[in-house]
Amino acid sequence: PPKIYFHAFGGKVGTIDQLLSCCGTKPGKTYFGFAPIINFRSPKTPEVVRKVGLERLVLETDHEDAGQVLSSMDKGISLIAEALNESRDTVIERTTQNAFDLYGISP
Repeated sequence: PPKIYFHAFGGKVGTIDQLLSCCGTKPGKTYFGFAPIINFRSPKTPEVVRKVGLERLVLETDHEDAGQVLSSMDKGISLIAEALNESRDTVIERTTQNAFDLYGISP
């Protein structure tokens, strides 16, 4: 496929290199998401986020209840910002651009 997205990625750090070697190492080809209600219970998530890097991340919540989406997005932004030692604004800007690129949307 031209692009691939790993939804609520729960794999290990070592799996990322394997996936990138199969799916494309170039940013803009392979993306990963981490859903707070699924992934944030695992202590490995910050380490996995660091390995993925901001250039391959998109935000997700995996909530069916729309009333919980904003709170969940806020949790995702905070965890990613802390794991990558980036500002919340940087995480928001880059993950938004990544989503536009992944789905072929012009801002």
